[in-house]
Amino acid sequence: MICGLLLVGFFGSDRKVDSLASGGLRVFDGLASLARIVNVFSDVLSYMRLFALGLAAASLAETINSLSGQLNQSVPGIGLLVAIFVLVVGHAINIGLGLIAGCVHGLRLNVIEFFNWGLKDEGKPFRPFRKEETRL
Repeated sequence: MICGLLLVGFFGSDRKVDSLASGGLRVFDGLASLARIVNVFSDVLSYMRLFALGLAAASLAETINSLSGQLNQSVPGIGLLVAIFVLVVGHAINIGLGLIAGCVHGLRLNVIEFFNWGLKDEGKPFRPFRKEETRL
């Protein structure tokens, strides 16, 4: 574990070391990247929250099914119509909440948390129809 933390601290910066000051700044960058380990834990917990939302939707669907079955058995005659109404409306609400949760929470996690782990300042700007200069 210590070796892994040392590797994270060493490779946590892309600063070139050409002097003692830049070496010290690289060590500081490495220590700052070690502090981001807490961010990894919070990101994992956020994705676990999505899993919990899925479990809650399954539990809600089971409750709707149970409620409509009890309505069908306890009220003779019109209970079947009420049970069908509860099934249709309850599952429609549950599906709507699932669609909203999947889109909103998924987008939030990808934009706020996942994109923080991407590489910064890489590549070059796209400039179409321009010829690059060749240096001799």
